[in-house]
Amino acid sequence: MPHEPTHTAGGTLNLVFTKSEHTLDTVVIDPPGILPDHSLLQWLLPLLQPPITVTRAVRSWRKVDTEKFRTALRDTGLCDETRQPDTAEELFAMNDDSLRSLVEVFAPVRKITSRRQRFAGVAF
Repeated sequence: MPHEPTHTAGGTLNLVFTKSEHTLDTVVIDPPGILPDHSLLQWLLPLLQPPITVTRAVRSWRKVDTEKFRTALRDTGLCDETRQPDTAEELFAMNDDSLRSLVEVFAPVRKITSRRQRFAGVAF
């Protein structure tokens, strides 16, 4: 409860209610009359919540040695004229298999965990 008047007539009309486990260390009370005839009350309500952690799968594309990748790509069946598939489906399957295996060699998936802090409190 504010310890000073919150109304231009001198009474306390504005109250702040919280759960018993939450305490408000500071309540800022603007002088009455700034807003029609009441004070503006501001406070910080601390919220104790664990940080958010997010695990993502990423690849280090910037670290790929493009010359080595190009050489490895030439060594696949995609660039071998003697191993040309008979249908478009076979060509797409060969392309998919070749590129997936090269990506796993040159930019393997790694998992990273990011920690994001929740808001320390909510201001009203």
